[in-house]
Amino acid sequence: MKKIISYILSFILAILIIITCIFTMVKSTIMNKQYVISKLEEAKYYERMDAEVIDQFKNYTIQSGLTDDVLEDLFTIEKLTNDINNVIDSIYEGKKIEIDTSEIIENLKKNIEAEVEKEGKVVDFEEEAMQEYLKAIENAYESQISYSTNVVNEIGSTFSKILNLADKAQIAIYIATTIVFLIIVIINIKQIIGLKYISIATMASGLFILVSKLIIESKTDLKNIMLINQATTKVIQLVLDDLLFKVIIAGGILLVFGVILSLVYNVINKKYLT
Repeated sequence: MKKIISYILSFILAILIIITCIFTMVKSTIMNKQYVISKLEEAKYYERMDAEVIDQFKNYTIQSGLTDDVLEDLFTIEKLTNDINNVIDSIYEGKKIEIDTSEIIENLKKNIEAEVEKEGKVVDFEEEAMQEYLKAIENAYESQISYSTNVVNEIGSTFSKILNLADKAQIAIYIATTIVFLIIVIINIKQIIGLKYISIATMASGLFILVSKLIIESKTDLKNIMLINQATTKVIQLVLDDLLFKVIIAGGILLVFGVILSLVYNVINKKYLT
């Protein structure tokens, strides 16, 4: 009966170890604001988004009959970086976000006036068309930076709550894992066979993690994944690569640790029997 219980507990321990590894990896990566910001910097996300925003502006500017000169010095990379980081703060901390585009619009108006004066020409659209153009530029900036401020605010409200729950869930999983581990040790306290069940749990969890990684890579084309834009795609690829690397490390450590425990058990068991 003790043997059956020990195997069941070993199975439960393996599941808890897997969940613990997943929680630890997720908490240290996509649930960590500083980690995300570091990946944005590594992917040169801010510089890429600067180019993406200007490209969007050019599409509307060509249609208006103006030249690309009116797009010079509309905003700084510092402003764009700050706006993007505000979006991240909104998501992770549940803060309301409002992107200020007044400076961009004022600079654009000045550039248009300068171009008209310099070229000595009359822009061939009226005030209503001008306002539509300015609004299109404003919306283009906001959508490139945040996709949608309303969506970001809704995500932030929910995600910040998830982060709080995740902290409590992680503690609960750590406690559960420790309890199951101790039970295995206690019910086999008079023998060293507890090492056997713990080694089975760690090896099984390590193998599961490594095999899962291989299956994911074989079933999905992570290298050629494409999302909203190239800047975002690059960040996601870096995060996925990092996660897969952490999976290999975690699975490898668990597998090796399980093998070591198994060898220790076999060595001690032989001496115990003799």
